[in-house]
Amino acid sequence: MWSLLIFLFVFSTTKVVGEHILIFHHVASYSHRVQTMPLAEALAKRGHQLTFLSPFYPKEPNVNITEIIPQKLEKYIDETLNKELDINLRVQKKMDKLSYILYELGKGACDALYKSPEFKRWLLKTTKVDLIIIDNRFPECGIGLAYKLGAKYIIFNTVTVFAHEYFALGFLPESSAVPELEINSPKPPMNFLGRVSNEIMTLGWRWSHLQYSKIMDSMIRKRLLVPDMPYIEDLYRNVSLVLHTGDYVTDYPRTLPPLYVNVAGIHCKLPENISLPVELESFLNTIINGQKDDGFVYISLGSLVVSSNLPHNIKNRFFDTIKSFPNLKFLWKWNGAQPKDIPSNLYLSKWFPQLEILAHPRIRGFITQSGRPSSMEALYNGVPMITFPILGDQDFNSNRFNTMGGNIKLEIGSFTSEELISAVNTLVYEPSMKLQMKKLQTIFRDRPMTPVDTAVWWTEYVLRTEDTSHLRPTGNYQYWFQRRQLDVWLFLLGVMLAAIYGLAFLSNIVARRVWKEIIKSSKPKLA
Repeated sequence: MWSLLIFLFVFSTTKVVGEHILIFHHVASYSHRVQTMPLAEALAKRGHQLTFLSPFYPKEPNVNITEIIPQKLEKYIDETLNKELDINLRVQKKMDKLSYILYELGKGACDALYKSPEFKRWLLKTTKVDLIIIDNRFPECGIGLAYKLGAKYIIFNTVTVFAHEYFALGFLPESSAVPELEINSPKPPMNFLGRVSNEIMTLGWRWSHLQYSKIMDSMIRKRLLVPDMPYIEDLYRNVSLVLHTGDYVTDYPRTLPPLYVNVAGIHCKLPENISLPVELESFLNTIINGQKDDGFVYISLGSLVVSSNLPHNIKNRFFDTIKSFPNLKFLWKWNGAQPKDIPSNLYLSKWFPQLEILAHPRIRGFITQSGRPSSMEALYNGVPMITFPILGDQDFNSNRFNTMGGNIKLEIGSFTSEELISAVNTLVYEPSMKLQMKKLQTIFRDRPMTPVDTAVWWTEYVLRTEDTSHLRPTGNYQYWFQRRQLDVWLFLLGVMLAAIYGLAFLSNIVARRVWKEIIKSSKPKLA
């Protein structure tokens, strides 16, 4: 116990020789930034030189962190990511179209970044970067930059494990038990057809990523002027570490190699004091019908969803549900034009201090799209959820929490007012879900070090360790069929078939000879 306290004291007070670290996002929503910024701030506090590259401006700038917001990248993400991912695609069951644009998005964002004057100026004047921490959504763009600058690189998993990671980093996909990150992905335990579908998804994503890697390899060589660069897939294999925002509650238990370090909930923290805007505080303190209300429910469908774009019939289902609970208050993060007639117990705003809202003592539930940061914040505060997954990893996250008993999952395009009313009633007035979420909260928080301290320690471990290949799986340089032992099984099948054929051949020879003897002995002898 004393040794742990001494370690934590020394770790928290010791300054290190500062090194230049770049945190790299190019295909990202603002929520990705939310997850990596606590690490950037902690590293800057320890004396490192931090540069943060992303398509989003900071809401609260840190004077110790240099921000790069490439304008061409910002424009591309705004016009492509924010406008292509419309909530009505989910409502109209057209989400399959997104799978066709994802790799185009990765390619286009990288091209926009490399062409941005802000990025070019930074690259021209940058003489040294020691480490690049790269968002795992299409990391090739950042890996190419790391090669250009001679920097080590860490992958930061802002979402769960992608299918291409198994193949690139040399460990086995557990596709028989763990569903792939896919819209409407199957829930475990999967039946036979579910496992077939999941395996096809795994191979499909790998095939798509192989084609993407070829395109990116060519682009990186050309744009960054590195014609002698090793093939980008080979560079991917040399990653120093993966900071993984998943644990045994938020992700399915997996057999991950030592290369993966759990930093789930890295952005979660309890606010020092819960101070809400005056108008919001006034709304929450307003007496309803002469009596104290039953608390409040918070609604947010994430940073990419424009709530006002919901079809009228779906918005009306939400409003009808809110009217059905006159003793409850509702806060809704609402983008776009505000409707004229809203229930008196509903408060709409373009922005809420989400951490303070979820930590508020009177919150009773959270209606969410089930993005990873929001789901973890709800878990960290023990708040049960109703989930309406829209895109990306949200079905995956929702299914996992549903399996663990922490949410009620509904479909945004087909739910009824009755279903939502029933879900809110269960969330608020039945104690079982709250108790289960509290149990999951205890598991989630129970760890020897905070996720930020863990991430900082391992980041500095990479900086001070010349080579981290000892953390990589031994299958890192095997072909995919070797890792799955397909060549071994094929060999054993061949041996077995050869043995069966040989036994059948010998049996046939023996049988024919025996038959000849029987025929010969059965012939009548002449006197």
